[in-house]
Amino acid sequence: MIPQDKLFKVNFVLGEKAVVATQDISLPEPIVARIMEATPYAEGRSFMFDIGSSDDVDAVRKLIRIKAEN
Repeated sequence: MIPQDKLFKVNFVLGEKAVVATQDISLPEPIVARIMEATPYAEGRSFMFDIGSSDDVDAVRKLIRIKAEN
């Protein structure tokens, strides 16, 4: 997490199993778009987004759970 003025930026790196798992949960469309647009590397797909609302916090919780399980 990177603190910003009035929000945080968060960065995730998800492997392909985790990317597939994100399709089974509801995430805000802008976050899904960032995941799918991220270039796949051996380490996974790296993407960043802003946390500015409680919906964003919920998405972070879901992504942490997927990362931990995959």
